[in-house]
Amino acid sequence: MLKLIDPQSNANSVPSVTFYSNREGGTVHTDDVHSISSRSTPTGSSGVFPIMISTLVKTTFYWFFNEKVDKIENKEINQNKVDFRLQTTTFVDKLPINNLSEIDEIEDLIKNEEIFNELVNFLFLVGGENYVRMVNSVMKKLLRHEVAVKFSGVGKKQKLPFCNLKIYKAVHMAIRKRHNSTTDQEIQKTVSLYLAQSKARLSSSKTRRFLDNQEKV
Repeated sequence: MLKLIDPQSNANSVPSVTFYSNREGGTVHTDDVHSISSRSTPTGSSGVFPIMISTLVKTTFYWFFNEKVDKIENKEINQNKVDFRLQTTTFVDKLPINNLSEIDEIEDLIKNEEIFNELVNFLFLVGGENYVRMVNSVMKKLLRHEVAVKFSGVGKKQKLPFCNLKIYKAVHMAIRKRHNSTTDQEIQKTVSLYLAQSKARLSSSKTRRFLDNQEKV
């Protein structure tokens, strides 16, 4: 609420202003304007009006700035809550997949649209600075090497076609959600390449485990 006293009503009077805000420090009192004007401006309304307007502008700016900061902080808090909820879904304990039976279990589970979207969000949160790194991280999150070697992108070399699975659709949607300029072909090619290299990863993993066991002997 802004209240101004007509300076013509009293030539020597100082206009008063009252500014209300529901934030701390957002109230400008008439006494404050009198105090400022008595120290830095000549007597009369012509010297007080600029001070009064300046005070109002500054107060309004601080109020607006603080409101914006609060909104940003609240958005970050809410986003953290959403992230936590998405990370504590059904899939935390179900991934990575250990065998083909678990593939069938997940496939059956995500026939439910809500659960399918949970998987998409779960994989989305895996992240990656570009689509190639994200595909690799997501596939590692999804499948153990022992399972990945049984698949190829489209079923070449008598392997199972991973891209025919509903799980692949969730991978595809998660990648596109984070890197929306990525094409379908780029995603499929990168997934296929990851699967083609799974045998080498499995061999390397077995070698590391063997060496670790040898060191413990």
